[in-house]
Formats: sequence, structure tokens, C-alpha cells
Amino acid sequence: MSEQGPSEDLIKDALTLLTKLRDTGKIRKGTNEVT
Repeated sequence: MSEQGPSEDLIKDALTLLTKLRDTGKIRKGTNEVT
């Protein structure tokens, strides 16, 4: 059992969440600017 496996998965999940949040923020920003 290496610590790299789980930590890598956690980092991947965190990056995915950050990207999703960033995309949502961009979309919200765009909608706010348009409205």
C-alpha cells in the first residue's frame, strides 16, 4: 500500500471540483454581465 495512490486520487478529485467550480463561476459571471 503506497500513500501515492490515495493522495493522487484526492488531488485529482480536488482538481476536478476546482475546475467545475471555476467553470460555474465563469458561467455565473457571464450571466451576471449579460443580465
